[in-house]
Amino acid sequence: MSKKFVLVISLFVLLSCLLQMRFNPVEVKAPNGYPVHNLNTGLNYTTIQAAINAPETLDGHTIFVEEGIYYEWIDVEKSLSLVGEERETTTIDGLGIEGPLVRVTANNVNISRFTVRNSDTSIEPSPGIYLNHVFGCNISNNIVENTSCAIFLGGWSPNNLVSNNIVRNNNRGIELSTDSSRNILSENVMANNEEFGISIMDNDNNILIGNNISDCGFGIYMMDSFNNSLSGNRMIHNEFDLYVHATFDVRIESFVHNIDASNLIDEKPVYYLINQRNIVINSSFSTEIGYLALINSTDITVKKVSSSGNGQGLLLAYTNNSSIIDSAFTCNNGGIELYGSCNNSVVGNRIEQNSFGIYIINSSENSIFNNRISDNFAAFRIRESTENIFCENTIIDNKHGVYMDNLLKNNIFYHNNFINNTQHIKPYEDGNAWDNGYEGNYWSDYSGTDSNCDGICDIPYVIAKYNLDRYPLMGMFHSFNTSLGKHVNVISNSTIENFEYFESSSMIRMYVSGEPAYGFCRACIPHELMNVTSISVIINDGATTTLHSNYTLYDNGTHRWIYFAYEHSILEIIIIPEFLSMMILPLFMIATLLAVILYRRKHSTQV
Repeated sequence: MSKKFVLVISLFVLLSCLLQMRFNPVEVKAPNGYPVHNLNTGLNYTTIQAAINAPETLDGHTIFVEEGIYYEWIDVEKSLSLVGEERETTTIDGLGIEGPLVRVTANNVNISRFTVRNSDTSIEPSPGIYLNHVFGCNISNNIVENTSCAIFLGGWSPNNLVSNNIVRNNNRGIELSTDSSRNILSENVMANNEEFGISIMDNDNNILIGNNISDCGFGIYMMDSFNNSLSGNRMIHNEFDLYVHATFDVRIESFVHNIDASNLIDEKPVYYLINQRNIVINSSFSTEIGYLALINSTDITVKKVSSSGNGQGLLLAYTNNSSIIDSAFTCNNGGIELYGSCNNSVVGNRIEQNSFGIYIINSSENSIFNNRISDNFAAFRIRESTENIFCENTIIDNKHGVYMDNLLKNNIFYHNNFINNTQHIKPYEDGNAWDNGYEGNYWSDYSGTDSNCDGICDIPYVIAKYNLDRYPLMGMFHSFNTSLGKHVNVISNSTIENFEYFESSSMIRMYVSGEPAYGFCRACIPHELMNVTSISVIINDGATTTLHSNYTLYDNGTHRWIYFAYEHSILEIIIIPEFLSMMILPLFMIATLLAVILYRRKHSTQV
């Protein structure tokens, strides 16, 4: 007889034994042979299922189960109480076979003091305890572990209580599926559940109170649900602690919940703010924010806050005319998410290591300016949104720079730096603009030519069919603020440092450096900063010659565009009105020299 034949026969026998156990359960530890007792009739049974199925067992009876390991898959079809001797030692074990291990199909069932473990975790759902189209049940003081879903309320299962359970090491913790509303989940301990601790999908009016959720994928996950109440829940060290979102039907109802600041994320309070007006959220609002959401609000300023480890770093749902400024959102599922929100400004934020940096859904006329968005799955994800402006953002080292879903029209992208993204753009359709009519974006994978020396590539950058950046930039885009509040925009292939504007002399000074043989600057200068009728560019006090200079490149009445190039090294560049250059520049150089001499004398005296 061959070894292969013996192996096949052995596997067949093992499978037959497991199937026999699946449909003919046995009990491992039975001191008296009849460890299961109907306390109402006084009758005893060898298995839990036998006690439930016995004709003498009626609704309202209590079945007591002695400690031991029961390899059973139990159907509870009567309104009774199933009570274990001790939850640590009274075990229902599914041997890794498909669940549910305990299926409840009768109303008003109580299950307590059991360990329920080991369903097939590869099959979804294969729950430990499954409430199927029932109400009035009480699942309390149990341990549920090593299942695909610990406790699953399926179909229409309202008005049940799930309390004081330990739910650990499952794929999913407690899941409330469609139309399982008005349930109470109280004082449960959830730990090390891979996907989530608690999930509420398409449900309303559930109460979550005093649950402790740690080291799970999502702590509390709510989707397409409304009017749920959360209080006193603690979420610690989950990958994403709290996530409230909607799928394709983005309704305001999906975001209206009663979530108060007694909920804590890593000991920091949750601020789920609804119907707010004219408030500023910064360090004076609260020194610590565990989670921040703005729902149906307007004229809110969020400034210099930070958020990490949540479903959203910041959630805006049906919130308008608000600003998010100089904040940091890292390691969230979504850095900033906008649902049905319009006329908001997202400016100067750092958004890193999220699944989606900024997620915009069914939102329009928002301005996304000057953010650094890096190391995300997608810097921007945009769906069903129109007339948003994306400008002056640095989009670097993401898998996708812009990830488009559908129904996107009249959004405009310009002056953005797309650098080293695996895919800069994942376009869905045309109808969006990739330049402002004369300047587009910088693309790190595009080595175009500039034959007329204006800083703009000669050939458009092709994103996809009907998606073109007609004026791709030859260098990265920079925007520098000045003492007058006016910005000078510079497109350059050089590294630019120490940009300064001197109001007294209307002079601009900056330092450039770089590796290519030649560098260039295309600068846009507001008329209010200097007299642009005649401009001089002086490099290294005149020791370095300007190349291809054009100081009348373009003028729109409020701004002047100039262009100049140079051989690369570390250079000081000064831009000044020409009629002042002969007088002010030497004075400036003398003042600088005197300042250096005084500085050196002061420090030498101190030594």
